[in-house]
Amino acid sequence: MPKYTPKEAEFYDRFGKEMGKTLSNPNQSIGTSIEDLASNIPDKDALLFEDSSWTWKEFNEESNLIANYFLNSGLEPGNTVALMLENSPEYLFYTTGINKLQGISALLNFNLRKQALIHSFKLVEPKWIIVDGDSLHNFVEIVEELGYPYENIYVVNNAERISHDFKDLQSIVKNVSKKNPTTTFNSIIRQTAFYIFTSGTTGLPKACVMENYKLFVQGNFLGIGFANTQINDVLYIPTPLYHNLAIGVAWPAIFRTGATVAIKKRFSASEYWKDIRKFQEENPDIAPLLEPIRLAHNAGLRTRRLRMLVEEDPKLTERLASPWAPRGCAPERRESPVEARRSAVPRALQAAAAPTAPGGGATEATGAVGRAYYRRERHRRRCRRLPH
Repeated sequence: MPKYTPKEAEFYDRFGKEMGKTLSNPNQSIGTSIEDLASNIPDKDALLFEDSSWTWKEFNEESNLIANYFLNSGLEPGNTVALMLENSPEYLFYTTGINKLQGISALLNFNLRKQALIHSFKLVEPKWIIVDGDSLHNFVEIVEELGYPYENIYVVNNAERISHDFKDLQSIVKNVSKKNPTTTFNSIIRQTAFYIFTSGTTGLPKACVMENYKLFVQGNFLGIGFANTQINDVLYIPTPLYHNLAIGVAWPAIFRTGATVAIKKRFSASEYWKDIRKFQEENPDIAPLLEPIRLAHNAGLRTRRLRMLVEEDPKLTERLASPWAPRGCAPERRESPVEARRSAVPRALQAAAAPTAPGGGATEATGAVGRAYYRRERHRRRCRRLPH
């Protein structure tokens, strides 16, 4: 039997308990989890967005508007609804409502255009399409090639009132019932919840099938087991919700524990720490987890800027003293042999560039070291490409 450290033992204990709950009932899904939270902790904050908040009861009711509307519109288990939205509360309301009907939400990258976007829509064959005002321009460019009837295309969050010939979903659902649909607990944990797309860097995007079960496992393992998410935590998701890290890891950890999710329309390095402080003021029990820092780093925040943000809150220093922290943000630690080899040449370049006397320099030495470094790198890359 392997011996675990105390931290490892705690992790496996948390993960094992959550997986026991997951496997004990096959009729579980995002929708069933949200209805349970609305029943058990109705007045606790579920969602924070800009200056607004929703309790679990309100979150469930907003989801029911969409579920009941599409139920009356004929959505059947296995039907797909494509969403091309930037981060917003509606993103989570709509995916939850569709899940209550055992429908599938196809989460499209709103940055795609033309051929890649056409391919993504045709790949999942949605019966309905929901687009927000910010994505409308890219969508209108290709809508004729899709060949969908306009009555099956909806627009939401059209703040700039861009002209279009589609339906306004938010106006339509105002008078729909907010009661729980009768279909929610027909869910099966092995049913598909989402189609999440690859980035398409090696070709056109591909759709990955995400079952309720996979979402639960990812949330249990990383969100609850590893990050130890608790009911009073607030998890800030600055990355787009069509990313697996956001909707496949952080979001399941939230609806599995009853924690609070905070989202932002677009990631902003300058506003990031201000958002954290705002959420702390609204929720004094917030524990700033390492996960939001990783999410910010993955969203493109440079190490220098991230270090500046972290230095503004010394309490995070200890939390970031981990091999999982973004490089350059954790306190100094001893380099591994691999890291030492990787950093040896840059250090040599720095030493060669240091002035030997006031006003002097070592240009020739720098050039020699630089040339040797790039020759070695070029040779190494060529060797990696050679067949073995």
